[in-house]
Amino acid sequence: FVVGEGKSHDLDIHDHHEDGSLKSLLAGGVGGTFEVLTDHPIDLVKVRMQTATTLTISGTSSVKPSKHFLPILSHVVRQEGFTGLFQGASVRVASHMPATAVSFCGYDWGKRLVRQ
Repeated sequence: FVVGEGKSHDLDIHDHHEDGSLKSLLAGGVGGTFEVLTDHPIDLVKVRMQTATTLTISGTSSVKPSKHFLPILSHVVRQEGFTGLFQGASVRVASHMPATAVSFCGYDWGKRLVRQ
């Protein structure tokens, strides 16, 4: 593989970039975790808005979706506490963290491959 002014370079993907790959994996994992932690409360309220039900006198459920974000947000915090906004977030972290870590690592690997 020849680059530039007749200088040949080996196309070696594993050339002293192991620490860079580790940094990319770590950065992607942390980024994926923060993505979930910032997005999850909003998503939780959205799902509650979509699936809100009200019990009628006969005991059957009738769908009554709310169109207001802040009242549902404050209801979740009052009834379940601040941590209630993060119910189920651990499952999303468990899937997003490794996916984002691999994505970051693959992006950096691709950049190094293109540069060579």
